[in-house]
Amino acid sequence: DFEETSEHFVPGFMVAVDHELNCVVLALRGTSGAKDVLVDLVCEVVPCELAGVQGQAHGGMLRAAQRVSERLLRLVLQGLEMLEATSVRSPHVPDVLITGHSLGGGVAALLAALWRDQAALPPGRVMQCITFGCPQVLDAEHAMALSNFTTSVILGDDLVPRLSLTTVQDLRESCLRVNDPEAFQLSSSLSTASLQARAARGNEDDMAHLAAAHAQISGACHGTSNRLFPAGRLVVLRQAEIPMQDPHYVALEGAQADVDEMLISSDMAAAHMPARYLKALDEAMNIPAPREVKLNGLG
Repeated sequence: DFEETSEHFVPGFMVAVDHELNCVVLALRGTSGAKDVLVDLVCEVVPCELAGVQGQAHGGMLRAAQRVSERLLRLVLQGLEMLEATSVRSPHVPDVLITGHSLGGGVAALLAALWRDQAALPPGRVMQCITFGCPQVLDAEHAMALSNFTTSVILGDDLVPRLSLTTVQDLRESCLRVNDPEAFQLSSSLSTASLQARAARGNEDDMAHLAAAHAQISGACHGTSNRLFPAGRLVVLRQAEIPMQDPHYVALEGAQADVDEMLISSDMAAAHMPARYLKALDEAMNIPAPREVKLNGLG
């Protein structure tokens, strides 16, 4: 079943039955029009209770997940009825796979969390959620609690998994400090001109100074409230140099610290595109031994 909906807070979706793998697949589309942008922009942090624990969630995406939950659950249950009960299923393939990119990934992760909390699937049915470029949708504790059934794949400098009202405010405060450090009782060595000069030289002492400056400024600007993260286990795709091969992407275990601040780079928008994710995933399918990998920036 495929639906291209025009309703607000209802992303486009597809429900398919894979008879070869004996699995129901629910895919939610990413941002594609003005109505989807509304969901992205409703970024206030709202209360959210999962497993009896109070937390916080992205308001627009939580509303979208709640709005489509009943309709999509009905379709998924119909799909499960179509599966061959006697078919041998691989232990690595769930009964229900939920996936999405960008907005679709955020809604997919929250939908999976709601269904798990409600025990919505029949007993014994296994559900997994895999997202790509998932936005910041849950507080740290709730995001981590989904790790046993949700994985968020993040490509290099992708802007979206690091973008929230809080991280934008952090960036603004950091820019104010490097623009006029004396106004914040900071050393002039933290000024934009001084930092750029050290970056241009790039020797060991300069790089150590830049690392210390980053730690000092980001520490002073790190807001402690309303911080959200992509859901579940984080897998980061980064470009690496491998002996006797052209540089290509590898999959590495990520952490919430990897997405806790904005990264400004020339690739931060392009890295979010679905085609880039497909290319990087294709390259990362054969993961080399860690000793053979030399990271080439953030990819």
